[in-house]
Amino acid sequence: MVNISHNNLIGPVDLLFAPSVISLDASYNNFTHIKPFTKYKSSHSLTSFDLSNNLISQEFATLFVNKPRNLEEIDLSNNAIRGSIQTSEQFDFLRRLIVASNELSGALPNLPSKFPNLVDLDLSSNMITGSIDGGLTNHFILKTLDLSGNMLTSFDDAAVLSNLLQLTHMDLSDNELGPTIPREIGKLNDKLIMLDLSNNKFVSTIPSELGSLQSDAIVRLAGNEFDR
Repeated sequence: MVNISHNNLIGPVDLLFAPSVISLDASYNNFTHIKPFTKYKSSHSLTSFDLSNNLISQEFATLFVNKPRNLEEIDLSNNAIRGSIQTSEQFDFLRRLIVASNELSGALPNLPSKFPNLVDLDLSSNMITGSIDGGLTNHFILKTLDLSGNMLTSFDDAAVLSNLLQLTHMDLSDNELGPTIPREIGKLNDKLIMLDLSNNKFVSTIPSELGSLQSDAIVRLAGNEFDR
């Protein structure tokens, strides 16, 4: 692992500067953009990188053109990455993706098709809109999901939350979700230990199915409009 975090490095960052590097931590610097992966070869070993807390301002859709094939972990949180997270690139081996606190917009990605092995997803504090649909809930291996602080408005009819049987943490707080909580959330009682639906637009009745969750599960429903 190469760690160059917490410095004052500026300008572009070359993630392929050394073919033997497997993991790179370049967080807490002043990098402004990622150099294109034009010199990528199969001999490059990079599987993870952390570029959180920099000044990177690029379109997500073009950021990973010709990227290393074996990427497993990416942290780009606290930058200024913009545009849609929809991408033509395939992330076959990626297990952890963090792009929190950026300027992403548009709809959620289709996880099974583009991120088939993703386990942890954090897209919190962006400007993602639309609904939570089957492109997310049909991703059966997902364990942690943080979509808090976006502008999501609803659960699509194709969204079957009970498919997420491996999910342990789900944070959907600070969105515009409503009007009702899908009752199938209660079927996630095997693994789910943290559910945050606070500060949304849920109304009417708190579904009794939430009582099926584990006795030590943390459930946050504050800041909604429930009346019973």
